[in-house]
Amino acid sequence: MKNNTMKNAIMLFVFVIMLFVLCLGIIILVKANYSKEPVNPLDVTFDGAKDVVTINRLVAVSSEFGRTITEDNAGAFGYLLFDVVNHTNEKRTYQIYATKEELDGIEIQSSYVTLYLTDDRDVPLEGYEGEELSSFNQLSYLNNKPESKLLYYGLIEPNEIVHVKLRAWVSEPYVVDGSASGFSFKVAARAV
Repeated sequence: MKNNTMKNAIMLFVFVIMLFVLCLGIIILVKANYSKEPVNPLDVTFDGAKDVVTINRLVAVSSEFGRTITEDNAGAFGYLLFDVVNHTNEKRTYQIYATKEELDGIEIQSSYVTLYLTDDRDVPLEGYEGEELSSFNQLSYLNNKPESKLLYYGLIEPNEIVHVKLRAWVSEPYVVDGSASGFSFKVAARAV
């Protein structure tokens, strides 16, 4: 009987040790997965490797004109061509956002900077179809990137490429007085 008690105690001890090791392994695995920095499965490629929009010609124009800005007349206004690429086999929700860049001198107030996003065929993206367009200061801030403003939120299909044109300009009724130097922001995208 003493032998059976000793065997049971040893088996119980081995079982407790194995259970402890298993729990420890699960805890380490879970912690390792949660501590990893999330990987953005999207790539953003910019035409001409330029991801910053700078408006340096201080001429206020109408939204009607601003919607027609092309690569040919973009030098004075903000114009950016870029692609958002989903490299996964899963449909993803994504955001295109802008982060203000500092310029030397007095900057144009963001309430006078108007933005317009279309696809590569000049079809407005959702939220940019109406007559009234948002100014930079009217855009929503991102929850976890308080220095960035949300330009667009949508779905991208598996292995899809979304072609985007962004136009920005100083809107009427801005009064050009020669004191402001311009306005600049950086564009990026991420999966959410």
